[in-house]
Amino acid sequence: MARNDIFLIDGIIDDRIKNKIPSSDRGEVFELFAVEQLLKDYDLSQKQLLNNSVDGENDGGIDFIFYFVNGQLVSEPEDFIFPKSNVDFEVYIISCKHADSFKLDPVNALYSSISELYDLKIKTRDLKAEYNEDLRKKREDFLEIYKKTAICSVNHLYINVIYTCRGIQEELADNVSARASQLEHWISNAFSNCCTEFSFVGSSELLEKYRKTKKYDLDLSIEKILSKGSHSVVLSKLSDYYNFITDEDGNLRRYLFDSNVRDFMGLNRVNEDILETLNNCSSPDFWLLNNGITMLVSKQFPVGESITLTNIQIVNGLQTTLSIYNFFSSGGQDKNDRCVLIKIIKSDELDVRDSVIKATNNQTEITVSSLHATDKIQRDIEEILLKRKMYYERKVKYYENQGISPAEIITPLYLASAYVSLVLKLPYQAVSLKQKFMNNPEKYNLVFSAKTDLNIWPQLAMIYKKTDEYLFAKKSEDKYQKIERFKKFMRHPLAFFTLANKFSTYAFSVSQIIGLDVKTLSDEDFDIAWNVLNQFLDNKVAPKELASASYFIEIAKQFQEVKAIQSITRIKTTFKEYRQYELSEVFIAQVEENLPPQPWPVGVHRTVAQSLNCPPAKVYQAIDVLIERGKVYNQKDGVLYTKDGETIK
Repeated sequence: MARNDIFLIDGIIDDRIKNKIPSSDRGEVFELFAVEQLLKDYDLSQKQLLNNSVDGENDGGIDFIFYFVNGQLVSEPEDFIFPKSNVDFEVYIISCKHADSFKLDPVNALYSSISELYDLKIKTRDLKAEYNEDLRKKREDFLEIYKKTAICSVNHLYINVIYTCRGIQEELADNVSARASQLEHWISNAFSNCCTEFSFVGSSELLEKYRKTKKYDLDLSIEKILSKGSHSVVLSKLSDYYNFITDEDGNLRRYLFDSNVRDFMGLNRVNEDILETLNNCSSPDFWLLNNGITMLVSKQFPVGESITLTNIQIVNGLQTTLSIYNFFSSGGQDKNDRCVLIKIIKSDELDVRDSVIKATNNQTEITVSSLHATDKIQRDIEEILLKRKMYYERKVKYYENQGISPAEIITPLYLASAYVSLVLKLPYQAVSLKQKFMNNPEKYNLVFSAKTDLNIWPQLAMIYKKTDEYLFAKKSEDKYQKIERFKKFMRHPLAFFTLANKFSTYAFSVSQIIGLDVKTLSDEDFDIAWNVLNQFLDNKVAPKELASASYFIEIAKQFQEVKAIQSITRIKTTFKEYRQYELSEVFIAQVEENLPPQPWPVGVHRTVAQSLNCPPAKVYQAIDVLIERGKVYNQKDGVLYTKDGETIK
């Protein structure tokens, strides 16, 4: 039977290759499929999964690393709101191989890499092995999370190492299993209060996980019900509610929580208060002390002592739900059969659902970026893209859960980066744009402005999709490695220079973009920009460096027939957040002394930084101070200007 499972897995991979999920490379397709199944209970989007890939050259035999705090994915530790106490920190280190059997080499590679990367006595700069940037960042992220959770009194540290392939678990060789046990032993000795497990996941296990489906239609046992029209308020026993929110394996049904509010699960002391109430058997009934749960449903049918609910989304009461889950899953019992209050609102109208989400969560610590999903501009973008048969994911996984192919889904970050690149003319900053920009009102309103012609959005989406198609065809040489990483760095400069060349100007306007027939963008149009970019790649320049400001200007100078280069040569910092340094008068004087005569060459701040042995950003800030004082001047295309923009003769 296990051999048949390999055959079935191969059939699934074949279907995904046809749909390029995420590419036509069999190894990449298997990797994504495998990690989807392994982390299915966390209900992550395809984008979230791929963003945590470290695969590529110098990956140490590791393909993915994920960090979760209280079940919530931590992508950027500096932006994450950590709980005050009662923290579970989970680590997943995953190696995916398309091979049909488990080998010793991948386990040896994992042992070698993990025993160095997670040896906290070694500083990142002193690592002996040559690891890629993504892997080094993951190590730094671990250190940051580990420090912060240590302060919060970690309940448990879980380190899960997973080796998955198309093999058969029962045929695992003794030497492979023994080496995995050695790694488990090393991790246990390296971290106190740590639960660690090395898992081998083969075809049978992957297939079992694949067949596990989400259930959005469930029955909830109830004690009391009060209804008005199509809406209800019910009391349900805590134990019955626990059974409702967990699957047959006892895992939390995270997919029931609306994506807009999921990201603040388990944040603060509120959870401790709820748990204290749950543990106190002599306290008043739970529903008297708690605001309860709010659910949105499409249909509800009360039948006897239960109510059947369809298309469930829990939109408020996340901390209550998580506390109830933690209480019962850790062995808690409620001898007094206390109840929780649940408000059930029936509505299929998106506007109504969005209003309920926003109203019921405004008083909580929910992040601004989550509530932006209900903004009018976001709904308008979704609507105009739907007319072009494109699906705008203002709510995470909304369309994916309806069976829409990820290839047809446009994320807000994808569209925002296109706007930053093509409208704001900042392709070198679009590459590093992250979700946190939506928490900055100034930046968010600059991109998603109600004053912008709505017709720009489908144009930007189609231009970027066309760019990605071209890049996909170009991803044939080994030097480009992973397609997602390759597209991430290349799409912005390629799209920008293709349009600039098409319009013969760097100052192309929004109306010109809207008026462009995207279907007329041919491979020949992209070839012109690609050939210039490829020259830099052939000179051993990494794709990520093509998106830096200095390279961007150097590349722009190669297109001699494209006019108005002065419109882009002044480096703008609209979206780039530089570290702010304290500048002494001595340092500012040193910078002034080391500056060459104006007009300066591109990247002069880097040259000065090298001579002063300091960060380029620090020199950049010192130059801004000198400009402010009138000691040196702004320059554009070789012309000097005063601080107020007047030409200096």
